[in-house]
Amino acid sequence: MPLPLESIRVLDLTARMPGPVCTQMLGDLGAEVIKIESPGAPDLFRQFEPRVSGSGSLFHVCNRNKRGLTLELRHPRGREILLRLARGADVLVEAFRPGTMRRMGIDYETLKGVNPGLIYCAVTAFGQTGPYRHRPAHDLNLMALAGVLDLLGTRDGPPIVPPVQMSGLGGALQAVVGILAALLGRQRDGKGCLV
Repeated sequence: MPLPLESIRVLDLTARMPGPVCTQMLGDLGAEVIKIESPGAPDLFRQFEPRVSGSGSLFHVCNRNKRGLTLELRHPRGREILLRLARGADVLVEAFRPGTMRRMGIDYETLKGVNPGLIYCAVTAFGQTGPYRHRPAHDLNLMALAGVLDLLGTRDGPPIVPPVQMSGLGGALQAVVGILAALLGRQRDGKGCLV
């Protein structure tokens, strides 16, 4: 039986947890996922212990079902290659801070010009607008801001660090839901969108 996303091509410009888990889920549903990493700054999960086949085990956990490509997006030739790849893609997922893709000349508006049907998903902790949009965020920071850490641990003791990345996995799932909804919407009108 064919998988539901077998005809879908995804460009994955993400690293660490939420973005890679999002695109991994799309790959599990049959999409062809191409993970694009910078040659000078590959996904940090490659370095984490324990290692399997030379790379961090977390990298393998978050990146199964993917093909890989090294591409320097800040270089004009890298930008040109990404634009060519975007013409044939259905979905692009990135997790840069707001404004980074625009500065590189490969933001949603630019990519929409070469592929009006592209679903562009920007995975960020605080969204594209608002006072916190440029703040870095990691799972522990987000759980503290949300008040979750105050609920963990003993009554008079310090909070404990949960052994599972809750906001990272939750963010991945929300991105998948948004992308799937956008793909359904595109079936009606042929138009892509920014998720």
